[in-house]
Amino acid sequence: MSGLDRRPPFEPGHTLSTRHGAYSSRVVEPVAARLVAELEASAPAWVEAIDRASVDAWAVAEARAVTLRAWIDEHGLLDSAGKPTPAAELLLRVERVAAEMRSRLGLDPLSRGRLGRDVAVAHAVADAAVRSTAEAGRRIREQREAGQ
Repeated sequence: MSGLDRRPPFEPGHTLSTRHGAYSSRVVEPVAARLVAELEASAPAWVEAIDRASVDAWAVAEARAVTLRAWIDEHGLLDSAGKPTPAAELLLRVERVAAEMRSRLGLDPLSRGRLGRDVAVAHAVADAAVRSTAEAGRRIREQREAGQ
């Protein structure tokens, strides 16, 4: 092979080898950042109170799903032999992870309801503990005042 037959090396930042982009941080990170910003805008205090690593993991999974759906919309779910493309199979896995993360973070209706219930129970338990402590304090004070 002569030097004339060789193609020049790929330039930094090229996209020639990119298929769907779900593994490309250049493609996924801006989408994930937008999703986190939208979440923070809709519930800033809530987002600050939860694990940021979980929010970031959710956003990456959602961004990969968005990227894969766009690619599949353009290229289809099936290859020329009628079998699911690797992108279609990856989308199933990524959507499963995204759904699990939505559930963990309370971003779907069922988990949000469970989270609300858990918070209500925690408040009720805390209120009962405060009332019990106050009652114990009242009894101690009354005993001291009675000279016991």
